[in-house]
Amino acid sequence: MTALELMAARSRYNYVPGRLIASTGPETDLSCWGLRLVHEIPSHVEWNTMAGRSRYASVELDRYHTELLNREPLGDILLGLLSVVFWGYVSGTDGLFHPNRAISKAKMLSRGRGRIAPQRSAEIFECFHDARQHLIVDDIEGALQKAMSIKFLGMSFASKVLMFMNPSAAVVYDSIIARYLSNSPDSRLRQMAISTGASTNRERQASAYSRWCSFCVKTASSMNDAGHLWTDWNRTKHSWRAVDVERGFFAAAG
Repeated sequence: MTALELMAARSRYNYVPGRLIASTGPETDLSCWGLRLVHEIPSHVEWNTMAGRSRYASVELDRYHTELLNREPLGDILLGLLSVVFWGYVSGTDGLFHPNRAISKAKMLSRGRGRIAPQRSAEIFECFHDARQHLIVDDIEGALQKAMSIKFLGMSFASKVLMFMNPSAAVVYDSIIARYLSNSPDSRLRQMAISTGASTNRERQASAYSRWCSFCVKTASSMNDAGHLWTDWNRTKHSWRAVDVERGFFAAAG
């Protein structure tokens, strides 16, 4: 993908900025671990108009999650994790938004699924803290494997958590990215392709993920060295981060 193609693709990225926030009133969409949360998401009509979308900024959503996931209080970290899961599930392949489904998926972290019991919040914190420490020292493989130790995340959502922790160093690796890499005419990208499924070897997943992050980091650096900027929904312009490269590829894959 050329620089101009990547800039155009990044401008097409339109994954809806849904999130969970602490409730300040009597209404509650999700109660767990002592947290009372409600969801925030644009209406489908608002999001699909230029004027409506211009009221939002992807960097603001990133900042919200990054701040939560880099704090020390357990409650902030758990809110960040729940919100990342909500964000990842709220947009459907049918083009509609599914907040109830996304809330149900977030509930799994605290309530389990079927006969699979949930992890204790202290264990989740330990896995999360270890993942964050690996990310701080640029051990991407170790960070992903530790994040995947949190039940129900898997490769896709573990990568989403790492991405929000540090959007300049980590990116998302989901089934859409995996398919794009697998079908790429570029042999370098094909070598990074791997299934995100639970049956795939985690060490191989972590290795592929590390190479994908490195590619996105280097590409972002090249875009910045060339003086290129990307444009957010609210028309503000920004320097490139690793996640902006990944979002360009995500949009191109769509």
